[in-house]
Amino acid sequence: MEASLAFKADKLTVLMIDDDQAISEVVKDALSDKFPDASFVYHQQFDAAIMEQVKPGIVILDLYKGNTASGENAGAPLWKLIMSKHFIPVIIFTGGEATLEPPLPENHPFVELVSKGAGKEAAVMDVIAKFIPRASDLKALYAELDEIIHTTLAESPEETWTAITDDAARTKVLVRGVRRRIAARMDLSAMSNGETLCSWEQFIIPPIESQLLCADLIRATDGNATDATSYRLVLTPSCDLVPHGGKAKISDVLVAPCVKMDECLKTIEITASRISKEREDCEKELRRSLTQPHIAGYVPLPAHPAHLPHMAAKLRKLELIPLSDIATAGETGKKFVRVASIDSPFREQIAFAYGQLATRFGMPDRDIAGWAKDLLQ
Repeated sequence: MEASLAFKADKLTVLMIDDDQAISEVVKDALSDKFPDASFVYHQQFDAAIMEQVKPGIVILDLYKGNTASGENAGAPLWKLIMSKHFIPVIIFTGGEATLEPPLPENHPFVELVSKGAGKEAAVMDVIAKFIPRASDLKALYAELDEIIHTTLAESPEETWTAITDDAARTKVLVRGVRRRIAARMDLSAMSNGETLCSWEQFIIPPIESQLLCADLIRATDGNATDATSYRLVLTPSCDLVPHGGKAKISDVLVAPCVKMDECLKTIEITASRISKEREDCEKELRRSLTQPHIAGYVPLPAHPAHLPHMAAKLRKLELIPLSDIATAGETGKKFVRVASIDSPFREQIAFAYGQLATRFGMPDRDIAGWAKDLLQ
């Protein structure tokens, strides 16, 4: 089924930047035939200002100015701008090598490479057909973010401003408060729409924070990415991992080794033989168990379709790994590599699960039996 424009009230604009006007006419005609509701803007110069002027929904970007073999890679600065400051779905449409920084990502939902050639405008239209619903959702997300930012700034409490007299200090307090309110509004927006998260949406892949955090997942560098036992779950509190004055408070990281999910399920008597006979009962029991912070000392971790297998972290068998052995952002040549963070509140749930098992308050002996009898009288 051919894609239709999902936001006709604010029509999709396709911007093509290419110094070859003839090929732009071919693309324009193809776009008009297949997507008559879309508008087409052509720009011959590789000028960054056109992005802000047009505010396109999709960009078709050539890279080379003039001859492909000897011409200037004039599209590279625009590509960098798109990826760093003005991200929108982009089709790299070039006859030469796509030598870019940052490199062209593989399997990105909003980026695709189409090599120029006879009849290749049809391939461009196929990509646009895939991009249209994604571009619509991305446009809606940008609008939502913009509205939340402006609303939050407008409603920031006057008390925050008037409570502190120093201009520099109160500006910093205000900015921090606005950030927290924006994050809270985004969370509320996600909860209020009634959508159910996929189990693996708790993962942040790749991690945002450059430093290791509590509940991060690390993997042995020489381990198999599909093998649960290659992974470890970080349990050291984040405050001890983040460097203060250039150095973390600890030298060793407390981790829980991960195991295949079968080992966890056996603790609640869910086995292959029982599943074959009592699947419905097993599912009900497992649904109840998965709502708990841990299952008999195991923290279940869902599979991520592209990155992680099903596994469980074993909280009763802990290890210490030197912090210097764990590679974080951009590091190589270490025994472990950080592969995922876990978002809040799932991160806090893992810390709570560990606390339940590891923390015990020393209490004096009390007459618990007498207390129980009193309550039942």
